[in-house]
Amino acid sequence: AGVIVSNCDLGIDSYKPADKVVCSGANNHGSMVQIGDDWYIFYHRHTGGTWFSRQGCAEKLEFTADGKIKQAEITSCGLNGGPLSDEGEYPTYIACHIFADDQPMYVEKNRTRIIQDGGDGDPNIGYITNVTDGVTIGFKYFDMKAVTGVRILTRGYFHGGKVEIRTALDGEILGTIDTVHCGNTWHENIARFKAPVTGTYPLYITFRGGGSCSFLKFELLH
Repeated sequence: AGVIVSNCDLGIDSYKPADKVVCSGANNHGSMVQIGDDWYIFYHRHTGGTWFSRQGCAEKLEFTADGKIKQAEITSCGLNGGPLSDEGEYPTYIACHIFADDQPMYVEKNRTRIIQDGGDGDPNIGYITNVTDGVTIGFKYFDMKAVTGVRILTRGYFHGGKVEIRTALDGEILGTIDTVHCGNTWHENIARFKAPVTGTYPLYITFRGGGSCSFLKFELLH
């Protein structure tokens, strides 16, 4: 009776226009599974800029009073059972949103994407590469308790780089990084917020500048 999950959130209009895609979509091999009293949709997102490199994901399903399945919103939470903690470092490969202003509907090889160094099976952490001007990377959701900033790790050559931090796609800028320190090794960059943030929110990080960089990890600060 409709879409259960879209790996680019096509059709979701709760936080954006329904026709806006928030990551590269493509094929999707989903399965519904009942675990205890709850139902989940397992699906995949695309990595590596191809239709054949995939990341397994899961979202809990909700039903309406008449028994219909509500379209699941894609998140970074997986089977966490709720929003993620605001403590500790997170790898960027858990991003549920990776898009630019001119984001195409389907995967393209040279766009911003999740990759992994080495070959198949190598135990190297995934990260986001080819982050260019206007790219937004989003993570949902976090249980924020007086969060005062964000620390990110980047490398590459991002000229005149500036980073904007928000908790909503159309929300105010909470903090900025005025100069993104990059190079051949991973560098720490910190944005401090204008005021502490408390509540359940997504995290949106938008990059402005020339060149490109890679984005490895982030941490919410207190």
